[in-house]
Amino acid sequence: MQNLPDGVTRDVGGETTESQPCPKPFPSQLPRNCTWSNNASDLSLTTYFDPSKPNLASDFGIDGLQPIIRDMQGSVFLLTSGQSRFYLCDIRSGDMFRLEDMTDVDQAITCIIRDSGILRKTQIWNLARA
Repeated sequence: MQNLPDGVTRDVGGETTESQPCPKPFPSQLPRNCTWSNNASDLSLTTYFDPSKPNLASDFGIDGLQPIIRDMQGSVFLLTSGQSRFYLCDIRSGDMFRLEDMTDVDQAITCIIRDSGILRKTQIWNLARA
């Protein structure tokens, strides 16, 4: 499917459909020389977040899901949602966890990058596989 600019519509058999833009990366600051990236080209926006295709938000039933950072040596994303919650997603294993007690993006990034293993998290089930 061809991506249309924001606000552009396509006539489909008498029906008009409006394009849905991919979410933009959540603005964040990373320490220099770390193995994580917040660069839009590294976040696979059209693969995992495009609302016109199967995507993580619809698979897990999480509205407003958008990437913050991605581990460039693995398959792990730190995500946030429209409800100001934070999630850890491992694309390779298909696991999604809501991070409990995270109050802001800097705190979530610090915990994930340091990988202290001391995180309260709750597993979120993939509704598309259920």
